[in-house]
Amino acid sequence: MSAAGQAQRRRETAPPYRVAAGEGVDAGASALRHALVRSLSWVSVARAISGLGAIVRYVVFARLLTPFDFGVVGAASFFEVLFQTVANPNFERALVAETDAIEPYLDTVWVTMLAQGAIVALALAVLARPLAAVFRIEGSHRVFVLVAPIALLIALKSPASTGRIYRGLDFRISAVLNLAEVLASLAGGVAGILVWRDWRGLVIAMYCGHLARTGLSYGFYPYRPRLRFDPARARRMFAYGRWVTVRSITEFVARNLDNLAVGHLLGPRALGEYQMAFRIGEFPPAELANGLGMVSFPVVARLRTKPRTRDRLFGLMSGVVALFGIAYATSIFRYGPALIAATVGAQWIGALAPLRLLCIYGMFAGFAGIGTSFLDGLGVPAFSLRLTLISAATLAVLVYPLTAAAGASGAALAIVISAVAPMPWMLKLYVRANEGRKG
Repeated sequence: MSAAGQAQRRRETAPPYRVAAGEGVDAGASALRHALVRSLSWVSVARAISGLGAIVRYVVFARLLTPFDFGVVGAASFFEVLFQTVANPNFERALVAETDAIEPYLDTVWVTMLAQGAIVALALAVLARPLAAVFRIEGSHRVFVLVAPIALLIALKSPASTGRIYRGLDFRISAVLNLAEVLASLAGGVAGILVWRDWRGLVIAMYCGHLARTGLSYGFYPYRPRLRFDPARARRMFAYGRWVTVRSITEFVARNLDNLAVGHLLGPRALGEYQMAFRIGEFPPAELANGLGMVSFPVVARLRTKPRTRDRLFGLMSGVVALFGIAYATSIFRYGPALIAATVGAQWIGALAPLRLLCIYGMFAGFAGIGTSFLDGLGVPAFSLRLTLISAATLAVLVYPLTAAAGASGAALAIVISAVAPMPWMLKLYVRANEGRKG
């Protein structure tokens, strides 16, 4: 291995903080605080770029297209993400908790992701017509064929690059990747919309964003992957990743059954309006919680002997999400119509009613994100799965009757209730996991 490769490996496998012999606990605590503050700073930048970039794209694209166009691409994205979630063994997540050097695992991860991408792409292309019928967009079924290769493009990134970012708490890289994706997708999307004047411009935006992110990942992690698969290492990663996979599927159900209900019962235009309301409604508190969760997962995993520190960190992060969520919800209820008119335009005013409910959902979804990241860090992903099962079951029972009765606002009400339902269990499971770590 070259000197550069050895240096890269040391950066990947070294913990984010060290305590030299004789420095004691105080030095270790100081190093941890420094790592936490540094990581939170870069996570904040990364999430701000991603979240604000998404809002800018929504505003620009919504001014140029109609809710119907967004509904068509939203339908394709629904199934693309569903298939990706079902087929993902979550090996990258498993590598974050891996104590050994991870370079021997990289080829296995890359080959597995290629197989996953091929399966997803094939499923979208073959099932295009029946999938289009689910969302009542039979005349635009080609969108599934056009979106299909994106799954392979995502799989071609530098192997486990996301997991290596988490592992080293090097979220500066996330900020750069997010910025590249935002700029590329915005530029490509505007060009595509000006050429075709319909939903195909949104598909071009997706391609440009993922192409920029995949290519740049090799700039930060210049590894040449090979078609080599190690069954023993795959089994080791799957032992952890299977829990994350099952939970990811239930999380998808808990966050997307409302989209299915709206698209199937109300059609693509209503789906486009609902997804716009969802994005604007959940954005600030959920993005904040996602950023905090990105840091808390690896940090909590290292706080194995510090239960009081974990408790303070949990309370602090939850409090920040609560204050931010309440402030945002208040502003939406007061200034929602003016916000929609000033940003995406009056043609999107149908999104206002569900938006007022979905900003409440964003706050409780933020609480859930903090809780599951702490449970994962404590080594009990099965507890996180229980929470998502409660949320998914609640939404499954409520979403169709409420959507049929009250339209998009009914779907929004159903997902708010599904986000609130697991909160008591989340606190109970966190206390139990924390007590177990104390012992």
